[in-house]
This record gives sequence, C-alpha cells and structure tokens, in this order.
Amino acid sequence: MSFLFRTKSAPAMEERSTFSLPQLTVAMSAADGGAPATSSIEEACRDAATWACLHIKAKNIASLPVDQVRYTGTGRNKRRVEVPKSAVIRRPSATVPSLRYWVYQAAWSMFADGNTFGLVADVDSMARPSQIDLIAPEDVTERSVKYGVPRARVKGMGVVEVFPFGPLWHMPGEVVAPGSPFGLSPIGYGSRVTGTALAAERFGGQFFTRGGHPTGVLTVPGQPTAEQSKDLLAWLMNKDKREPLVLPQGTTYETIQIDPKDSQFIELMRFTVEQTCRRHGVPPSMVYAAVSGQSVTYANVSQADLAFLKHTLSYPIDLIEDALSALVPAPQVIKFNRDAILEGDPEQRERILDIQLKNRTRTVNEVRALRDEDPFEGPEFDAPGIPGDAVAEPAQQQLAL
Repeated sequence: MSFLFRTKSAPAMEERSTFSLPQLTVAMSAADGGAPATSSIEEACRDAATWACLHIKAKNIASLPVDQVRYTGTGRNKRRVEVPKSAVIRRPSATVPSLRYWVYQAAWSMFADGNTFGLVADVDSMARPSQIDLIAPEDVTERSVKYGVPRARVKGMGVVEVFPFGPLWHMPGEVVAPGSPFGLSPIGYGSRVTGTALAAERFGGQFFTRGGHPTGVLTVPGQPTAEQSKDLLAWLMNKDKREPLVLPQGTTYETIQIDPKDSQFIELMRFTVEQTCRRHGVPPSMVYAAVSGQSVTYANVSQADLAFLKHTLSYPIDLIEDALSALVPAPQVIKFNRDAILEGDPEQRERILDIQLKNRTRTVNEVRALRDEDPFEGPEFDAPGIPGDAVAEPAQQQLAL
C-alpha cells in the first residue's frame, strides 16, 4: 500500500493526531542515507549563517590598519620604527584595487577552505613575490606532497608546485593536520550542518509553493485495486476545493495537520545557526542571531569585541602577518593594528586617549592624527605626554577599561 492509501481494518476508534513536520520529513526521506551535506564552498555560502560568519571575520581583519615596521634595540630600549611599505604591501595584486581587498579575499579563503592560494605574478630583486594574484580554493585540487615539495592541480594549469619551486603561493589556515602542509577545511568538516540548514530552508520554501508534504490520507474499505485507487485519487484532485466533499460509502479523508512553527523548521534552523557560529567561533549576536532562550542585545559590546579578537581573530591575524612578513626585507615585519577592532563609543575613546596622554604612552600629535586633525608645531607635541605636565604617579598609570 502507498503512503496515501491504507485498508480499513476492524472497526475501531481512530484518534485524530497532529503530525510534526520534521518527523514527517524524516519519515519520507529515510532512504536518503543520513543528513544532507554540502558539496562546495559556493553551495555552503548560500546558507545565511555561513556567509555571515565568513564575512564578519574576513571584514574585521581586512578593516585593520596595516604597518610595515622594524624593531631597534633590545629589552626596555626596544623601539618600533615604521618604514615605507614595500610594493607587495601597497598593491599585492593587479586584479584587486588595494591591500584591503586582497586581505579580505585571503582571510575568506582561509576561513572557508582552510587554505589561501595564489599565483606569483612577479618577484623583486631578491626573488621574493612582489605580486600575488589570489585564486579560488576550489580551483586547487589534488593537493599532495611529492619529494618534500607541496603541489596541487590548478584549474587550467595542471599540476603546479608551491613557491619557490613553482608559481603557486600557499598560506595554510588555522588547523593543519600532522604530516600535511595543507589546512583542514572548516566548511568541509561542517558540511552536514550546513547541508541540513539548506535542506530545511529549501523545504520551508517548498511548503508554500509545492506543498512539501502530503495534504491528507484516504482510508477506503477492503483492498482497492490500482485502477480504483488511481480513479479515486484523480476524482479527489479534480474536485473544486470550495465545494463540500462527498465520499463513497465507507471512505474517509483525514487532513494532515502541520504545526505552523514546524512548517519553517524554526527550531532546527535556529540550532543550525548556533552550530555554524560555534564552528566558526563567531558569537551569534554578531550575525544578528539569538541563542535559544536569549535575545540579541548590545550590552557589554567592548567585552564581546575583546573576546572575539582574543579567541577568534588573533591567531589567523598572526598567520597573515607571518605570511606577509615573509614577502618584505628582513628584519622588517608586517603588523596589523588590532586596537582598531576595540574602538568604543566616542566618550570611551576620548577617555582612553586622555589616560594615554597622562601616562605618557602617546604624543599630542598622535592623538590629533587619530582625530584627523592637523598637528601642532613644536617638538614638545611630538614627545610622549602633555607638554608642561609632571610625570604621572605610578598609581595614576593604571589603565582601567
């Protein structure tokens, strides 16, 4: 017997029940072999939570100011000196207009695939890459190591070795398995969660367009033949929905009732959002999603930003700094200004700058530069602290944020 038809057995009282849509969907797709899985980064990015997590992390890193510096002295006499940016930092690729776009693409690839790949388009006088055109990680397949040299098949190029043995530039991501130079893909390992989220969203859309589920169950006496079942179903489908339904003797029709909340998989979709945020290390509030039983608020934003920087962004920023530092002359290095993530409201920023001036950790002209104001003339305004002020007492030098 099909799902839509069943034989009436001995007379009995049949209770009318309300079906849960998730239970019904599982029953109808039990033969699929488990939860669906996404097959590509592009498909996974159709999930709103996945897209938001990748974007919020890549955007925050790309928005940070980048400096090329070198350090002089040692110990307490160690000083940081800014130097002119190398060509690879000013314009790392001919295909994007600035370093900001390049860093965004590099971070996006790292967080999605676990690796960032590019093709070395030019080198400097010391054979260091001076221009790297990033490529989609999905165009880099069959990744392996042969004779100690990482290599991969690049779309349209065949098998290419990693620089300096070949033109393929590679920056591994956060998680690198032992014995391999390539990073593990967060989206690949989270494909079932993302696939479930997409399947629930797709089913929710079909619920309003194509029904997404059987509308009811016909119960007939005896064992109808295939032809009788077909005729009865055709007669029922051709009936005007507004007319009263008159059924043959002994035949009953039961509507499958759907809980309105289940029609859109609200709880399931909320759960997959939480799982996606957990996998990418992004607080749900940052992608405007509420955790079960909680609401999205803006309380303790500074603490949330600090935790996000410390536990999610700090390590990948280190990796990008190391990769870019290898492209500039030693002992120069590339540093991201992480304080930009922690910018508070105007009142809090002014209070912090005031404390830094009193503690002699900033100069007046540095503060004016942060406010996009013209500098004061005179060497005293380029010295740490407020000109004419006495050195602050140790008790006053504690910065409490």
